[in-house]
Amino acid sequence: MLFTSIDAAHVLGITTGRLREWFVRGYIRSYHPPRGSGTRLKFSEDDLYFAALYKKLIDFGMNREAAKKLTEKLSISSVTQKEAFVVFVTGEKKQEPVALEIIGMIGIQKFLMENCGRWIHYHIIDLQKIRNIIDNGVEYITETKA
Repeated sequence: MLFTSIDAAHVLGITTGRLREWFVRGYIRSYHPPRGSGTRLKFSEDDLYFAALYKKLIDFGMNREAAKKLTEKLSISSVTQKEAFVVFVTGEKKQEPVALEIIGMIGIQKFLMENCGRWIHYHIIDLQKIRNIIDNGVEYITETKA
């Protein structure tokens, strides 16, 4: 199912202007971009997962370019796998990530133990929570349009 910019913005909790700006500047992607004059930008559920992760990174305080680089490193299979977490570390400036891994629940403890003291900040994002937000929003949109 594809979603309009209005629906996508609603699900993400942002304005349509902000969504369009992120898309035009290349911060988020859509595999269904407008194809000429008079056509509309559409987003798939997968596009919304990436946009929600991007928003989470921005809300955290990361700059837009750094957040874009992190989300570009991810594949859809990594973002949609069960019990996956994005673990990234930053140096003294939290806006500049220096490493990224997608790991399962069991791998988090191992990752932290192996890298203890190596970086200043460790950040863990539960992708299941991001998926739940998007899935609930998509369900609401789907029900209201039925």
